[in-house]
Amino acid sequence: MRRSPFFYSSLFRSQLATVSLKTTAIAIVGQDSAVLGSQLNFAGLSLEPPHREGKGNAQFALHACCSKLTRLLKTLQNQGVRLNTIEITLEVGMFEVRKPDDRRLFEELNPDEIVARYRENYSLGPEIGINEVRLHADLEASLTDRLLSAPLAERGAIFEEAYSELYKKLPWLASVGTASGLEAWPKLMKPNSKVYEIGSGTGALAEYLARTGFDCTATEITQERGERDVSTVGGLRWRRTDGVHLDQFEEPGSFDYLISDQVVEHLHPDDIITHFRTALILLKPGGSYIVRTPHRRHGPQDLSRVFKLENPVFMHLHEFNFLEFDYICRESGYSDVLGVMNLGPISRKLDMYKPTHGYYSYMRVLDSIDNSLSSLRIGRKAFKGLSRYLLSPKNVWVKLVR
Repeated sequence: MRRSPFFYSSLFRSQLATVSLKTTAIAIVGQDSAVLGSQLNFAGLSLEPPHREGKGNAQFALHACCSKLTRLLKTLQNQGVRLNTIEITLEVGMFEVRKPDDRRLFEELNPDEIVARYRENYSLGPEIGINEVRLHADLEASLTDRLLSAPLAERGAIFEEAYSELYKKLPWLASVGTASGLEAWPKLMKPNSKVYEIGSGTGALAEYLARTGFDCTATEITQERGERDVSTVGGLRWRRTDGVHLDQFEEPGSFDYLISDQVVEHLHPDDIITHFRTALILLKPGGSYIVRTPHRRHGPQDLSRVFKLENPVFMHLHEFNFLEFDYICRESGYSDVLGVMNLGPISRKLDMYKPTHGYYSYMRVLDSIDNSLSSLRIGRKAFKGLSRYLLSPKNVWVKLVR
């Protein structure tokens, strides 16, 4: 079964994960399979990285394997070998998440520092202590494993159950949501448009849009968040969806805009393209899907941040960069993609929110540099610090045009 690129990048997580390639198989079918096989052996291609503990080793090893394969294919092409079909199959062992009860998560930082970082990350008060953090980490570790291993036929139900369990057992999280930066969203859309928000959370953005004249439909996957948190506002209605097969819940071509804020990073990697394709179906001709999601370079931005980890290992199943939206745009059928300038106080002061090709292209250049440094941890860390002075935002904010 073909997997999207997002599947593999989400599996190869560091620090909290023990990753192993159980078996590896490459099938290249061309004019002469025997010749191609000897070429593979001659090139010394190995897709089984050495297993080591440490941050990012598995991810970088996989990157090196892909680089080897790319060089091999170029060599074959230069030698005049015609390849009719190229299929790469990786059977990947699902990672084992370190459980908080083995204390490894909590040994590297002072408990007071962990609690302070947790409160800051979720904008919580002094009533939250180390026991709440332990409960949260233990629960999310278990739920993340359940989400990533969910089979397609049962995935919708498993995701709904997981997020319902999360907010039932951690009630202090149910009220956490987008409460700032709302004023930018109406400037990205034509007044009085019909808007569909995916993953509305507490409903702060949907309610704000409804109060400013938009006809807004808010949605959630779990009844533990959503309609009950929002006062009755004219022009606002609530729906339940699975967040993926959107065309099963609304009529095609019903909305001028679809929007999502801090949502798509929670999708199962295998569902990302399906999500964007069905979002396209709901748009009217000329409509747009506006997405804001954490930027991978400035992450992780889930619970992993509290423990100073380098990559997301909890319920942010995939954090994005701008480059990936080239693939999303092409595979999902959108005609264009633009970048929304998102510089926090600077954008608010100068009212700089207009989506442009220029800003998107500039962000793609920065992401390309970041990718080229992926195997050089020190260089990548330095570039991460430098990128803040290069107008690189903490979020990927794009406008996909039907």
